[in-house]
Amino acid sequence: MLISFLQRIPTVWIAMVLTAFAAWLYVRWLTEETRVRQVLLEQVSGTALVFLIFSRFGAGLLLHPSLNVQEDFLSMVSGDVTYGWLVGLVAAGIYVGWGWRKAKLPLRPAFAATAEAVAAGSVMFFAYFAAVDAGLLQSQDFWRVVGSVGSLLLVRRSRRALTFRPQWAWVGLGSLYLVTSAVTPPSVLLGVFTPQQWFLSALVLSALGVEAFDDFGRPA
Repeated sequence: MLISFLQRIPTVWIAMVLTAFAAWLYVRWLTEETRVRQVLLEQVSGTALVFLIFSRFGAGLLLHPSLNVQEDFLSMVSGDVTYGWLVGLVAAGIYVGWGWRKAKLPLRPAFAATAEAVAAGSVMFFAYFAAVDAGLLQSQDFWRVVGSVGSLLLVRRSRRALTFRPQWAWVGLGSLYLVTSAVTPPSVLLGVFTPQQWFLSALVLSALGVEAFDDFGRPA
């Protein structure tokens, strides 16, 4: 009965729980004692929970509302929404940002520490999917594990510099996931890219925009 129950749990739920646990352990034991670190530790489990709730349950209600209460309820619980991951990311981002605002955290160190935590959690997230993927060496998840480990090592070595320019870390992570997304043939295209590739492109361009703003704003 227990095995049957576990088999019914969506794969992404298991991956997110493992990811949150790995990120919490990393931040708890392998980062410096700071106020930003303390806030991140408090937010890790909540961020994963918010993502799962909104991507799996809330997305159906938000993206496919209906005047019929029964249809709304079925949309909410079905969780079968193409852009559920995006709703989950937006909700998780709002949750994290609100926590930073309440704690009055300095933004650049907070973004830098979050990028490091994301890189650490990504190792576990993609390792889980690579482990259940039949074509391991052909899987984009395998190469994302390799890239995430390399990115994490680079972020650790450049931790002091990234405190002032965290956009470097986000450009690196976004570019890594964007490039590796080309390994797997796309199943859903929105123009020339998949929805995930558009999101990653926007992330990279936003980080590059912050870098350009810093460069232009720096006194000669």
